[in-house]
Amino acid sequence: FKTYSSAYIFHTDIPKKTAVPLWVIIICILAAAGLIIFILLKNRKRDEEVTVTTDDSRINLMEQISTLIEEKELYRRKNLRITDVASELATNKTYVSIILNNLSGESFTTMITRYRVMYAQKLLRERPDMMLDEVADQSGFSSRTTFFRNFKVVTGMTPQEWKNQTE
Repeated sequence: FKTYSSAYIFHTDIPKKTAVPLWVIIICILAAAGLIIFILLKNRKRDEEVTVTTDDSRINLMEQISTLIEEKELYRRKNLRITDVASELATNKTYVSIILNNLSGESFTTMITRYRVMYAQKLLRERPDMMLDEVADQSGFSSRTTFFRNFKVVTGMTPQEWKNQTE
């Protein structure tokens, strides 16, 4: 036997690190920024459309609330609750409350009290001979005391003072 020894030398070419040209990096960054701006603007426009639609529907609901309360004279009910109005409009009481607070600036109770006092003023003008207890009852107030207190809060006068002033 002849001994042969062989050596294998592996030659590996380690590729030189090639740098990405700066102009390629800049173009990629600009393209990504443009895409992000496009998406943000598109979403912003959609949000503005939803806000306008939502504002329109809120104003519409506010008009429906006022119309319902005025035409059906719901304020004359002694035990009127916000849930009664909400169920008439096929919505929930929280939504009605939010709409009233945000658009009219007053609570449901304050609004109903205002309507009741306006109705009481109408009765006092049209029927001056009517007893104040009857005016309170017809206007939807639960008691004479509640009527007097709320009338004075709204008008700054008692019902009798207001009645005397308008005569």
